[in-house]
Amino acid sequence: MYHSVRNIQDETKFNFTRNFIKLGYKIVDLEFSYLTTMEMKDWSDLFQSLSKQHSELTRLTIANCKISDSCLYDIFSEKNVNTFQQLKYLDLQGNLISQSAAFTISQPFVTQLNYLNISMNVNIGDEGIHEFVKSGVLNNLQSFILQRTQCTAQGVKSVTLLNQLTHLDLSKNSIQAEGISNLVQNITLCQNLKVLKLCHCGLRVAGMNTLISAEVHFKNLRHLDLEWNRLEEEGIQTLCSSSLLKQVTYLNLKLNGVNDRAAQCIAHSPHLQQLTALNLAQNHISHVGALALLTSTTLRPTLRMLNLNLNNVHDEHLKKTLQQEPNYEILKTGLNLLE
Repeated sequence: MYHSVRNIQDETKFNFTRNFIKLGYKIVDLEFSYLTTMEMKDWSDLFQSLSKQHSELTRLTIANCKISDSCLYDIFSEKNVNTFQQLKYLDLQGNLISQSAAFTISQPFVTQLNYLNISMNVNIGDEGIHEFVKSGVLNNLQSFILQRTQCTAQGVKSVTLLNQLTHLDLSKNSIQAEGISNLVQNITLCQNLKVLKLCHCGLRVAGMNTLISAEVHFKNLRHLDLEWNRLEEEGIQTLCSSSLLKQVTYLNLKLNGVNDRAAQCIAHSPHLQQLTALNLAQNHISHVGALALLTSTTLRPTLRMLNLNLNNVHDEHLKKTLQQEPNYEILKTGLNLLE
């Protein structure tokens, strides 16, 4: 029988898990998070025990545990080769690893990865990303999560060598318009992407124009996160006129300086017929823009979530206006106006 052990967040649970493994139980899924007090020898002992019991992990999460390069090197050493041959899911976000982590993880026995999260490891940088890609360990990767890794436009160029990606998260990296330009050079990658997250990437209008220039290639895009990119009215108008949004079901435009005119552009866009969730929180929308969104003939048939939190919407004023709509009761169902 194979076991999953998750939510290990303190020494007691860590030691229980280690003893559980030593008793001969086979583990395929391990999840450690916010466990910052364990020493390198403890991690080493646990993974050696896994190897001795011939456990073959398919999922491993070590998140926000302050794991260093040397500790990671010990975990992924050749003495534990059997433990990682079937590894498909690896989450190492929020640790202290640097670009050398790419050399450490890129072992010839780690060949099955389809999900990798190295977010919030700010010392990885472009060189580390390049080493990950060059090593071949990511050849089967479908989801690559790179938030806050000091990735620049150069790092994006390396990422675009991974044609098979369907989920790419470059959020909180200053890739700017140049990074988007590098991204859209790979037509195959654009065609495969279903989820693209570009939160706080410094795109502005120039980056949006570059993204839109490749609109014809994003045929499978379903989830688009553009939060906090200072798109403002011009960038939103450009986006809403693009067929890039044709298949999108989730759109995040939080913190983009969206005003009433921009909200009206969204409401009147002919390309948002599949949209089910729209995040417009922390913008500059008044009851005028909110009403346009709520009464949009394009959005109404499919939209199930609308977030207008922290805008300039006067709820009572809007409610009175909406109540004059013949379909008000139907309209408000499923819409979280001020959540």
